[in-house]
Amino acid sequence: MLAVHDQSVTAFGCTASITKVLERFPDGRMNIIVRGQRRFEISELNDQKSYLRGTPEFFDDDPAELPSSDLLERSMALYSRLKELAKIETQVIQDVPQSTDTQLSYRLIAGVPAELTWLQHLLELRSERKRLELVADYLEELIEEFESAPNKQRAPSQRIAAVTFSSRGLRPSRPSRGSLP
Repeated sequence: MLAVHDQSVTAFGCTASITKVLERFPDGRMNIIVRGQRRFEISELNDQKSYLRGTPEFFDDDPAELPSSDLLERSMALYSRLKELAKIETQVIQDVPQSTDTQLSYRLIAGVPAELTWLQHLLELRSERKRLELVADYLEELIEEFESAPNKQRAPSQRIAAVTFSSRGLRPSRPSRGSLP
């Protein structure tokens, strides 16, 4: 699977398998749930046919970039707190994330509303430590938003769901309150 953004295809993606068909439509389309598997970068793209073809180069995380036990503990605590405050849709379709998961960052962010370009950035990172730092910071922002809201069981505001990159491009940030109608 590759993401399409502003009429162009990203170079990074992941293989995926269909885990559940939610709905079938008369025209053949389906609403499905997929599970990402192996990440890749397209090294060569061929558009000579009516569909795109590419040469993938699979990659794994840098083994020297493991998260610290403090970061793992912080991330799990933030995820637990967020689950108390909001319904996370993946709770019914995946096992409960464990601090021993090799790619915990992806497990924690699954089902949490975030902008596609930010999620794509996570996919491209080759460091679980860096991804988990970003995810933990984002979960912290979501928790702050929920805790400051009078009705703690509501869905995240559009302001939170529309995550944008900061000027450094490393940490999600929200648009200012005045920037949305």
